[in-house]
Amino acid sequence: MSTALPSPAMDSLAERVAANIRAEAGRRRVTQTELARALGVSQSIVSLRWRARREWSLSEIEVVARYLRTTTSVLLTGTPARGRGEGERELPRLDSNQQPSD
Repeated sequence: MSTALPSPAMDSLAERVAANIRAEAGRRRVTQTELARALGVSQSIVSLRWRARREWSLSEIEVVARYLRTTTSVLLTGTPARGRGEGERELPRLDSNQQPSD
């Protein structure tokens, strides 16, 4: 009888978070070494998390989000946050039936 634990599903939360961090880091051209420095850990530790061999902690996700100038929500879900980002301004809403103003 085997007591080996089943391998995690390919779409586990840890794997999705790792993929989201890889994608966001890639968009911003940030390397594992740069993230390691920001986190105060070695590049090999980041590599393990990068490949979902080890899970990212919530505090690490917060640091990574700040370093990548994104939100923890984006890293956890892969979905851009709704609303305005930092430095963006709200545009006026336009009706579908515009009338000239006097």
